[in-house]
Amino acid sequence: MTAIWNRAMKLHDITGEEANSFEAEFKAVRKDLCLQLLTPEYYNRYSDQFERVTGSLDFFKLLEQIIGTVTTTDIKNDAKEKLREISRRANEEETFTMFYERIEFLADQASDSKHDLKMYLLNDSFNSNLSPEIKRYLVDHDQSTGTAKEKAAFLDKREKFKKKIEINAVSVTDILKDQMESLTSQLS
Repeated sequence: MTAIWNRAMKLHDITGEEANSFEAEFKAVRKDLCLQLLTPEYYNRYSDQFERVTGSLDFFKLLEQIIGTVTTTDIKNDAKEKLREISRRANEEETFTMFYERIEFLADQASDSKHDLKMYLLNDSFNSNLSPEIKRYLVDHDQSTGTAKEKAAFLDKREKFKKKIEINAVSVTDILKDQMESLTSQLS
């Protein structure tokens, strides 16, 4: 970042007092951007310390002192937790490939890039998000033994990510039925 800054200052022939002014303004803007990330409650708790911050580097040093640093173990554990809780956005008709890509990133973090562990986490998370109907469809079409990526591509090719009209109709019918029962009970 410093090299880019220096190159830009030389390119535009900005030196002396003007360069110092630019640098002070730049630090102030970075500081303001960083402070906007804080919640009011957090800012109020540490306001006396945040007032002494002059730039974004000071801001991040102060945050590290308050919060501590994130270790690679923390990142792995967080990724594993997200993998356990993740689900495909079926209501938004998320494609299986897009879902696979979301879990692939998390599995890479959780496995520390160890291929076998990554593949296990990917397959486990992907398969646990498949409905019994989709699993049956994969078995019927001899695709149940493939990798998660192969299954995702196959299901997307067959457009199995789309909601079926019959399923939507059932949910609409249930809503109408509930509304009718509610109106009937109000009339009586």
